[in-house]
Amino acid sequence: MIDLNKIEHIYIYPGLTDMRLGIYGLRKKILETSELETNALYMFCSMSKNQIKIIEITNSSTWLYQNKLLHGKFIWPMKGDKAELTKEELKLIIEGSGLIKSIEHKGDDISFF
Repeated sequence: MIDLNKIEHIYIYPGLTDMRLGIYGLRKKILETSELETNALYMFCSMSKNQIKIIEITNSSTWLYQNKLLHGKFIWPMKGDKAELTKEELKLIIEGSGLIKSIEHKGDDISFF
């Protein structure tokens, strides 16, 4: 699991990414725009927006994390260059999908009007 206390930078890559890419394909995509930084996270989203992959670079290794939603989609920027996020913004992206799922499962019990 990612220890956010050790993370210094979090980068999000707007647009959609082919999730068939593994750790080496995603690293190559990062290296096209910048150098890999240690203690950093790099985030990518799938074509269907229901899946994200995160690469974590540590001093001694590279980790690949994947999260695939069974329901709903991630809210993801579609245009622009890579951007740096705060830890709070990262949590909003990941936890935001959980909020949407919990609302969807409550069904008819919720009224917004």
